[in-house]
Amino acid sequence: MSRDDRQPERLTEDHGHPTHDGTAVLELRPGRKTDASPHLLDLNRHVSAEEYAAVKARRKMALRQLLDEHLHLHDMRVRTLSVRPRGWRDFPPPESVTLWQAVRITVVRFFNEHPLADLTVLTLLQITFILAWRLALKPAGIFRRRRPARRSTLAAPAFLTDPDRPPTDRELLPLLQPISLGFERPPGWRGALLGFAAIAVLLILPIGAYGSLGGLKRLASPVIEQGSLGVSMLHAAGSAAQRHDFDEAQRSFRAAEAHFAAAKEKLGKTGRTLLTAGAFIPVEPLASAAPMLTAGEEIARGGIALTSGLSHLDTTAEPTTRLRLLSGYLTSSLPHLDAATEAIRRVSASSIPEAHRSVLLLAKREMPILTDDVRRGADIAELLAIAFGADEPKRYLVIFQNDAELRPTGGFIGSFALVDVNRGEIQNLDIPGGGSYDLQGSLRARLISPRPLHLINPHWQFQDANWSPDFPTSADRLAWFYEQSGGPTVDGVIAITTSFMERLIGITGPIDLPEYDKVIDADNFYLETQTYTELEYDKEENRPKQIIADMAPIVLERVLEADRQGLLEMIDLFDRSLTNKDLQFWFADDGLQTQAAELGWTGELQPADGDYLYVVHTNIAGQKTDRVMEESIRHETKILPDSTAIITLTLTRAHHGRDGEPFSGVRNVDYLRVYVPQGSLLIDAAGFTPPSPTLFELPEPGYVTDETLRIQEETTKIHRDSGTRIWQENGKTVFGNWVQTDPGETSVATLVYQLPPGAVTVERVSDDGLDRLINAFTQEGGSKVSYSLLVQKQAGANPPGLIASVDFPRGYYPIWQSRDLERDDRGRWNASMTLEGDAMIGVMAHSPH
Repeated sequence: MSRDDRQPERLTEDHGHPTHDGTAVLELRPGRKTDASPHLLDLNRHVSAEEYAAVKARRKMALRQLLDEHLHLHDMRVRTLSVRPRGWRDFPPPESVTLWQAVRITVVRFFNEHPLADLTVLTLLQITFILAWRLALKPAGIFRRRRPARRSTLAAPAFLTDPDRPPTDRELLPLLQPISLGFERPPGWRGALLGFAAIAVLLILPIGAYGSLGGLKRLASPVIEQGSLGVSMLHAAGSAAQRHDFDEAQRSFRAAEAHFAAAKEKLGKTGRTLLTAGAFIPVEPLASAAPMLTAGEEIARGGIALTSGLSHLDTTAEPTTRLRLLSGYLTSSLPHLDAATEAIRRVSASSIPEAHRSVLLLAKREMPILTDDVRRGADIAELLAIAFGADEPKRYLVIFQNDAELRPTGGFIGSFALVDVNRGEIQNLDIPGGGSYDLQGSLRARLISPRPLHLINPHWQFQDANWSPDFPTSADRLAWFYEQSGGPTVDGVIAITTSFMERLIGITGPIDLPEYDKVIDADNFYLETQTYTELEYDKEENRPKQIIADMAPIVLERVLEADRQGLLEMIDLFDRSLTNKDLQFWFADDGLQTQAAELGWTGELQPADGDYLYVVHTNIAGQKTDRVMEESIRHETKILPDSTAIITLTLTRAHHGRDGEPFSGVRNVDYLRVYVPQGSLLIDAAGFTPPSPTLFELPEPGYVTDETLRIQEETTKIHRDSGTRIWQENGKTVFGNWVQTDPGETSVATLVYQLPPGAVTVERVSDDGLDRLINAFTQEGGSKVSYSLLVQKQAGANPPGLIASVDFPRGYYPIWQSRDLERDDRGRWNASMTLEGDAMIGVMAHSPH
């Protein structure tokens, strides 16, 4: 009978006897009938005696077939001629007695001998578990769908009642949705599938999983051997690199790469696939082999590129060519280091023996840092190559800042140089013997100096042009003053401090100056040069800075001719000096300036979304006393429940000079400026001692006020009780006042001010949407406080001690912090450090109320 000729069976009221009367009637409850679909199945259908007998007959037939197969198997064993062992292909195995034994033995041999057996078992396992998950199982309590009340009949999918029609995607999709069933076996076809899944697991796990484990163990020995050799070569490469023997390091890296490649080859495609899916079987230590081998191989490849670049530092090529070669090799190592970082991230600590887990954790922490350092090194090398004339000649104004007489950008500008460079070679070096004072007679501009400088000079000149702590602002002003004094336009300004020169001479070696009867080294550089420029110079010639002019070319020549080790030491010195601002750059070219700013070379005032602090000292008539000054900063933040934040800033300055001692045995006179978030309100100030008004000089007629200074003066407010001046500058609010400290004494100055709205955020934790789900897991609610503090260090200043404390409202406790915080006996959370460079402190606190 064709499909079109068939008529759907109907269920009658006696539940189970179909009729073909054209009307289907199904009794759902007594006394009520309704039309029924042809696709309704009766789950409570009674099985007749005839049907039960037919089922028993089919079972007996299956047993007879199994017996026939057993007899046939015995007959085949008797008649088979043995030629040679065929392994798992030899069916039936001689030792089998029943068909079940034959199949089982053959399957076991297949998993032990076939090269793709391991992959097969994992594929079957994966399919089985996916089926079990998608069709029957799911984690309890997540996306739970309520089971409908049990009904006497259910609508079956059409493709189940019509075997000639294949199912559509729309019909299959609802069947694949997970349903929470616990351990109850579901009825119908879902129960059959779950039963199949359970049987498949029981069959596959004993046969396949342990067979796979055995295969992996056979792989382990040669893999471990090659991997161990690779690790030893990495250790050898690292030792050679520390000795700066980069040729030996490169050979060791290449040997390590070969060993790791051999280990991966031993592992093979099957092993790698197994290890990728190793979570399905108990081989977690082996499952980490693949990413660990990948990490080792990529580290070796990155090391080859690194050492190749460092080895080129020994060439006789032009300095800018060597820098660009170094940048190229460093850049080429980055993809390998990134790949190694990712591979190490994938290694589970639990898969590593406990004795070696600390090494793995160290690698997880240090590899990203190493990669960032290499990336930064590549950028620095390329920028230096461009800055030193790789593409075109450059001309720079170099200023020497004496950090013993502290000024906003690092120190008093006693000397300067005009330097022309091309392809990294010095074409011209001009250092006036009279220093910065040589420009006074040729300065055309007549500007009134900033008010505090009137203590020594009411006229603004080149040596005092670094008045702003924002180095780009001061550098631009210095270039302008130099041009106004008859100098040429420059491509940039480079500022170096006395401390930088001391450390540089420590690398290049002592300098013999027989005409001065001196040998200058790192230890006596400051004292010998200061003594000559202040006391010993020829008063008739009046060239006190000539010793700097005679010494500088020797230092530069040694820098340019340095060997590989010397260059590496200088690169490290440059990096540290850029961090603590003993070395700063400003470029007239906007592109170079942007790159330098991204590397942190430019010494600019940084923007901050939260709290901000920059303490700036200016030594005015305090001689060379700042090297013997010790400072500590205590920054206390009190946060109120309404997010108002009150800051108490305490600055302690100790003068360790001895009265009457040359250069440092006098009073330190400091004009103090404190830069804080714009809009901060000064509440109180104490501990300030301004000089007598009679000591300030007045400018001569004809001098005018700089426009920027004029705007600041017009908007400046004065705190009545302390005389503290308050103005806005570079997007910050500034508090300015005087602190004077005698030798052997200690000065303490205090500022109390309120941060502007928005500097501290207090917000309620939402109870809706995603936040509600997160709170359910974290058991959080209530409100949280977010606070951050950016502290900038002044260039040239001795690193001060910093204690930053945060006092949260009652009931708040830190849940995240950028640094380790300790709680004191007053309940405040404190962070302590020595401020070697700019620092960021962040903390978030939570209250359940």
